[in-house]
Amino acid sequence: MCTYTGVNAGGKNTGLDLVDFSLYNISIRTVHTAACSYCKSGGGAQAKGVLGVREQLRKFAELAVKVGVNLQPGQSLMIGFGIRQVLPEHAEFVRHLIEVGYEQGARFVEVEYGDEAWLRTSVQRADEQIWEARARHQLAWIEYLAEQGAAYLAIPATDPDLFHGIDAQRVVQMNRTVTRIFKPFNDKRTNNEYSWSLVSAPTQAWANKVFPHLPEAERVSALWSAILACSRADGEDPVRDWQDHIQRLRKRGEWLRQLRVKTLHYRGPGTDLRVSFHPRHIWAS
Repeated sequence: MCTYTGVNAGGKNTGLDLVDFSLYNISIRTVHTAACSYCKSGGGAQAKGVLGVREQLRKFAELAVKVGVNLQPGQSLMIGFGIRQVLPEHAEFVRHLIEVGYEQGARFVEVEYGDEAWLRTSVQRADEQIWEARARHQLAWIEYLAEQGAAYLAIPATDPDLFHGIDAQRVVQMNRTVTRIFKPFNDKRTNNEYSWSLVSAPTQAWANKVFPHLPEAERVSALWSAILACSRADGEDPVRDWQDHIQRLRKRGEWLRQLRVKTLHYRGPGTDLRVSFHPRHIWAS
């Protein structure tokens, strides 16, 4: 719980005293709170079984395609792009994404598969000129689809220890090469010139980091349960749940706009932070 004091443009306290910022989980990689339904359930001990998770994956795929990228009939869908290629461990989930994409009327669904073992070895040993040429070749295909109005969906779930033991300068150089080449596309994407979204899916390496206390065979299922819970995708109809949530966010955004908040003051254990807003700021969801 974080103490909040809002001051509007008239210099008056907005009358709001407490806002539970724990409701807004940003990343399951690092954040669990008492407000998270997964944590309330007791974590791994109450995680969905493997069968239950698999049944929910189809609904999660529908959420990613119908709400995440809002795919429209005649639009192409690219799953995985740039350094965010689809990992073998996500093949089952991606098959659901493909099915939903075509059911939504996709013109074409492209999947860029990758492999972290290949990536690690290539970063360590590959010729840098060919590495760059490959990135340019990838970009040409991605930009071609972008010109056709494609939507982009990525599943970032990198092994936290993927490059452990490799010369850091080598890792930085190879990453900078790809980042530089993809910058024009990524600038447009992050400015929302293209429809795009990110969706989480676990890997064994990630699950091992998050749930080291569980038997190894249960960790991926536990992480799936956590992701689904914190993505509001563990209900009977995640698409409807998110559509309702978006409407609530829009109403709250309009309410905050009318408050004409000038400054936010966050206070809590070890925290005393003031955030001032631009006079023409807006609240959007």
